[in-house]
Amino acid sequence: MLHTSSGDGQTSTTLFYFNSDANTMTLFAVGEHLAGPKTRYKITVYGQAGTDFAQGKTISL
Repeated sequence: MLHTSSGDGQTSTTLFYFNSDANTMTLFAVGEHLAGPKTRYKITVYGQAGTDFAQGKTISL
């Protein structure tokens, strides 16, 4: 699992993805940083139902 984030210190977007083969990246969740430790994220837009990356869940990396 890889992730990348971008934001202005007030709001952010984080994409969670993996390399499915040498030429393809697969997006599996979209979220944002939460206040507090920089390792907490909330899956806000898109996620995988029934997993830790389901929409509405909070995760820590």
